[in-house]
Amino acid sequence: MYFSVQITDRAKQDNDNIIAYLTQERPTAVAKFIVAFKEQVARLHQLPVRFPKIRERFHNRRTYRQVLFLRYRLIFRIQYREVLVLRVMHQSQLLTEVE
Repeated sequence: MYFSVQITDRAKQDNDNIIAYLTQERPTAVAKFIVAFKEQVARLHQLPVRFPKIRERFHNRRTYRQVLFLRYRLIFRIQYREVLVLRVMHQSQLLTEVE
């Protein structure tokens, strides 16, 4: 089963912020982050339910999942045959809002 993957504007903004930070603080890590990010997004096309649910709880009834890579995580949810990447953040951060 193949899922389409959509990256929300918020996730794109998160990604841009991480790249900007890495460019200033750790320039050698930028390329590694970009490659790892693209690889993880590609993994979401097939069987995204294999990834674990996030540890944070929210009042809405949606199920959010995460993909861990390097020191970061992609937060996403599955909606029918589509995967929505909602956030990209450091693993040490707790999620306070998703959508």
